[in-house]
Amino acid sequence: THVMGIAASRGANGYPGVAPKADLIAVRVSAGDSIHEDLLVTGVQFMFDRADFEKKPLVANLSLGSDFGPHDGSFLWEQAIASYVGPDHPGHAIVAAAGNSGSIVEMPIHQTVYVSESTPMLVPIRTKGADSNGQVQVWITLRQGANLKIGLDGPDGTWIAPVEKGHQNAKNTDDYNAGIIYGSNLEGSAIPEGSNGAIVIWAGSWPSGTYSIRLEGKGVAELYLEGLGEVGLGTSKPAVFASAVREGTINLPATHPSIIGVGCTVNRGRWTSITGSQVVLRQPLLDKEGGL
Repeated sequence: THVMGIAASRGANGYPGVAPKADLIAVRVSAGDSIHEDLLVTGVQFMFDRADFEKKPLVANLSLGSDFGPHDGSFLWEQAIASYVGPDHPGHAIVAAAGNSGSIVEMPIHQTVYVSESTPMLVPIRTKGADSNGQVQVWITLRQGANLKIGLDGPDGTWIAPVEKGHQNAKNTDDYNAGIIYGSNLEGSAIPEGSNGAIVIWAGSWPSGTYSIRLEGKGVAELYLEGLGEVGLGTSKPAVFASAVREGTINLPATHPSIIGVGCTVNRGRWTSITGSQVVLRQPLLDKEGGL
């Protein structure tokens, strides 16, 4: 109702929507807090099929997104959604949320690093640990020309030694399972063909401390972190990068070039809502390079 009111409220409450004469189609594509990509694709297909049947134009609004992915438009479910718009589909448009991941104070989940050939780079992740059902997954997208090995260090030392592209490795214990999948050519790899990337993941129970993605070689890498279960954002002990950058925090599927990504910026840190509530945001103190 929040999003539908913004889009098409008739204004009975004094606040008309952007398009108050529009008809609405509502499709549920989530179960709990998670978004299922296959349901999202089916939902978008349903909406455009219905619009074509009624011979009406349609704007599909996706007020959702995921931080886990290559962020280059190469995921198959992104491409499937985007296939319903473009020059061959007049009257079709898709608008997706840019996401809520731009705050390096509230959500430090994206990091960009340059690795020099002579010095390994450690990208630290802070976590207060997990008792049983925590999961940390980091998607690493390598920029053009990057040639890196990727490993995982725990607070007690090396968990997985750096692996080369086209390889994978794991560490499994009674408490946790950890793994690195590097490249699209591996069986069962979630890395889409044509995207240069890797996935680092560990799940189960593990102690509090600093964990690090180890990068060796030369080039630039983009890292996106997503905590699930008891270490997810909004929990009492979220897993986050020790430092982060604002750039590149557009969610999937808004990263696809055929989908219109929409976001906003906040130009003040406190205000009074229409209900009289005081809203206050934490604001970062940045250095001259824009770091926290």
